[in-house]
Amino acid sequence: MAKLYILLLTLFTWQLGTAQSDVAAIRIPANTTVTAVGVSAIPLVRGSGISKPSTQTNIGFISNGFDSATLNEAITNNDYIEWQVSANSNTTVDIDRVNLSISRQNKNASTKFTVRYTTTNNWSIGVNSFGEKTHGGTTVNEIFELVAPTAITLSAGTTLTFRLYAYGGSTNQRYGIGQLAEGSSALTSDRIGILMKGTVTSEFPTLSYTNGVWSPSAPSSITANNPVSINSGTYTIGANNGALDIVVKELRTASGTKVVIPANGSLTIAGTVFINNGSVELNSTSTNYSSLIYKGAIYEGGVNSVVYKRHVNSYANNNDLISPILEGQNFELFRANNTNIQPLANSTLLFGPFNKDTGKYETWSTTGNTVLDPVTGYRAASTDNAPFIFVGKPVLGDITKDLRHSSAYARWNLVGNPYTAYINAKEFLELNGAVLSDSEVAIYGYDGNASDGWVTWNLNNVTNNVAPGQGFFISVPTGGGQIKFTTSMRRIANTDDFIQNKNANTNSAHAAIQISSDSRMFTTEFYFNDHSTKSLDRGYDAAIYNRKAPNFAIFSHLVENNAGLDMAIQSLAYADLDSEVSIPLGINATKGQQVTVSLHKNELPEGTEVYLEDNVANIFTPLHSADYTFSAQTNITTIGRFFLTFKRTTLSVDPEIKSGLHLYVSDKIVVVKGILEDATLANVYDIQGRVVKTVHLKGQTNSNDINLSQADAGMYIVKLSNRTQEKTQKIILR
Repeated sequence: MAKLYILLLTLFTWQLGTAQSDVAAIRIPANTTVTAVGVSAIPLVRGSGISKPSTQTNIGFISNGFDSATLNEAITNNDYIEWQVSANSNTTVDIDRVNLSISRQNKNASTKFTVRYTTTNNWSIGVNSFGEKTHGGTTVNEIFELVAPTAITLSAGTTLTFRLYAYGGSTNQRYGIGQLAEGSSALTSDRIGILMKGTVTSEFPTLSYTNGVWSPSAPSSITANNPVSINSGTYTIGANNGALDIVVKELRTASGTKVVIPANGSLTIAGTVFINNGSVELNSTSTNYSSLIYKGAIYEGGVNSVVYKRHVNSYANNNDLISPILEGQNFELFRANNTNIQPLANSTLLFGPFNKDTGKYETWSTTGNTVLDPVTGYRAASTDNAPFIFVGKPVLGDITKDLRHSSAYARWNLVGNPYTAYINAKEFLELNGAVLSDSEVAIYGYDGNASDGWVTWNLNNVTNNVAPGQGFFISVPTGGGQIKFTTSMRRIANTDDFIQNKNANTNSAHAAIQISSDSRMFTTEFYFNDHSTKSLDRGYDAAIYNRKAPNFAIFSHLVENNAGLDMAIQSLAYADLDSEVSIPLGINATKGQQVTVSLHKNELPEGTEVYLEDNVANIFTPLHSADYTFSAQTNITTIGRFFLTFKRTTLSVDPEIKSGLHLYVSDKIVVVKGILEDATLANVYDIQGRVVKTVHLKGQTNSNDINLSQADAGMYIVKLSNRTQEKTQKIILR
């Protein structure tokens, strides 16, 4: 609680102190609004019944027109001077008394006055008064102390309006607040205009830290309205059982002080003041990354006053993809601060960006001096699995980066999260999806082992967050584009770099199918939601990194309008769980390799059954209750042998499902996969029902092609029929 002093001359000013003593008067321009801690006031104004004198040599707020005989007449004529005081949104103001310095032109001016006040600004009801006051007979400059008959309290965010009505004069003489300048060039300390005395109680006081002691209390997750001042010492968030995730209104650190954010902690500055004369240090481990979110746009602090100790995987653990996090760093200083960068031959270090021309990562010289770009991703490795130290200024605003589609690895660009906080993957893709490749509207993350596939996040992963300083690949089509990172994407989280969280969408389902052989594993994923179809859905379907599965892999092809892309993630309509949809599944394996197929993640509605069809061995396996193991008799590198079916009731024995006939289009070639039990007639119809192509397919074959290279782009119907099998499917030629 602090004492309140409000001095009004041609407007208000005040001081806060510990005793209710008068303060020296000062001259202030009449059109200025005054603010102080917890309170504010606007300039004095005149009622319509009075006016400013055409010539005025007095100092003060003096007016002509106070010619009413009584208070009621003055109220009717609007003969008043008005002022207002407002309590800020986090303070309560109590006013004890009001001191007024009244100046009259002479003894014939108004002889009486009354000060009325209201907190509603409705002058018909709820109006209080200090009572009528009378001037001395010949005195022209007087000070009055008005004591409130009852306590005057302004609750947080409210305004108190005062009106001084003067009356009882025999002539229209000048009258007002302040002192006439007769014989004096300035107001003296006893001619102070208006002095208001009282107390200001802050609901959200400044939280001060001095050598390990907080006053009045330590910050927490519910102190978003409290300023914080670090006066001396080192404050470690979460120390002494304190809160690990704190939110404050503003932060000021004195010179020589430090704020330490542990790997599992966070600091959010919700206001627009961040004055860092000390330092802020962020920490991380292999599984947790601290966060700093500042919602303002102006940062006051030294060039190196923010430090992020960012965990980096070691060379022995297969390296890492990172981004520099902070602005203003050059590689020379960065290298000097981080002697644990993995050294290589020829005076180079295992640190550098992705080279699109060669498809390899650059290794920078030990003498290089390139400025690090917070939005660029870099391949790096430490010697000891310990952090790299980044120093500089946090990225405060939105930031863009131009992406190229060129060279040998035309589509791929290595970028990174530039913020000292996590970013939401879904928001990043929603904002930038339009500039990414149709089949790769996704984030491709490296988990330390590319042989088991890249971590792939798309719009199905609504709760996934990219860690601070995390590098990742994105794909752009011909012409390139520009991506944008925004501060609204930032999140507080406590997760690893690329550890997938459970989907939060209630009307969705998810399954992951995994293959394993000895110690090797590879996974592909399927989502069911209300945004997807059997064809390519931008942002919900994602091809495998570089669009081609490696020698040991599991993947899928699109159910409809398949272009031959190996998909890491395929999404289908939620209703497809009831349609016994059959999904082409690819498994790459080498001759003699024993492979086990399993339902690795099951986030499907209760009762959903998952069947794997091997149409070479003619085996159906319920993966929801058993794994399927087989040995590859030859190298398996093509799709068509395996199919996956989801069903929320026991699988039917529909001949089409059992026979495993599947169609997809690749470069105007209709590929027919599955065993044809007899010679088969294939007819292709246009949308008017006209036959545009007829082909006879051989029986007892597993793969057949229908060449439609002469057909125009558009929609067609393919119908297959023999004595025991029949299949009809819509296709689209592009």
